[in-house]
Amino acid sequence: MSTLDAVYIEKELNMSREELLGIIIDYRKKEYEEAAFRIENQNALTVMARDYQALKAKLEDVVAQRDRLKEKLERIAEQNQLKTKDIFGRGTEKLSDIIDAPLDTEYEDEAMTEVTGSPLCNNKIVIMAAPKKPRVHGKKPVGKRDVDLAKLPQNSQFRLDIADLDQKYGRGNWRIAYWHNHRTIEIDPKKAYVMNSYSPVISVGLEHDLITIPNPGVLLKNSVVSASLAAEILYQKFFLSLPIYRQELAFENFGLTISRQTMNNWVVRFAFDLFGPIYDYFQRLMLTVPYHQCDETTLRVINDGRAAGTNSYMWVHITSELLTSNPIVLFCYELTRGTDHLRK
Repeated sequence: MSTLDAVYIEKELNMSREELLGIIIDYRKKEYEEAAFRIENQNALTVMARDYQALKAKLEDVVAQRDRLKEKLERIAEQNQLKTKDIFGRGTEKLSDIIDAPLDTEYEDEAMTEVTGSPLCNNKIVIMAAPKKPRVHGKKPVGKRDVDLAKLPQNSQFRLDIADLDQKYGRGNWRIAYWHNHRTIEIDPKKAYVMNSYSPVISVGLEHDLITIPNPGVLLKNSVVSASLAAEILYQKFFLSLPIYRQELAFENFGLTISRQTMNNWVVRFAFDLFGPIYDYFQRLMLTVPYHQCDETTLRVINDGRAAGTNSYMWVHITSELLTSNPIVLFCYELTRGTDHLRK
């Protein structure tokens, strides 16, 4: 800046030379500070870009590792499902098919026999087999039960209370038309045998009205299961933890042929029909107790109408130690986790 320019600026701005130099110096300082800030900012951006690239590479590696672990987990889950199917099988554990199936779909009709003569005349009873009803297509083949039971010893008993029939229908006013033969398999720990229980069908009066005398102690209509056989199966399964398929093999060792499907049908039906009222009774008692303890665990069910692998819950309830009477333990199964399952 020349001397004339400085003089001109002093006159125009009414500022001295020292003041003008001070302004210029302040401007230069700010310019240097801004340049230093830009350099520092550029360095920070460079560091951030480098860190971003490193994090991006690490994230890609983590995602790839996650995908590999997910694929491996899916393979393990599929292997576990196949192993579960091989152990338990679907055909023997389908609860809906067991419950919805009518009672007479898998069992043959009871055999009927005819008799000649009077039960009061020389006590002679002549038994003749009556023809069986034709089997509907798709059911168990005709004669399979006879083949299965032929390997076992045969015992027979005739259930006839003459005094009771005389009291109901009058002495000399009834006669036996034929006999119903209800076959059950009786079992003890060492052997199994067929019990043929004959109950009469009597002809009453001059009109010859046929009346069937009920066979007492029938556990399941049109079935060979007896109380002793059912008790043995339930004892082996729930007390000794012996699976049904192993019981099937054990029965075959002494000549008894019963399929695992049939035994599973019995277990499920008796659980509802015989033990259901007992469970309901203890449930009512449990609800009267002011305090009880409970806990749940998840489990997988092979077929309950939902997608495979869906969690179900098994709850256990027990009366607390504050109860002075005998403890009550109840197990509840439910599809979803809730709080009012004990009242259902």
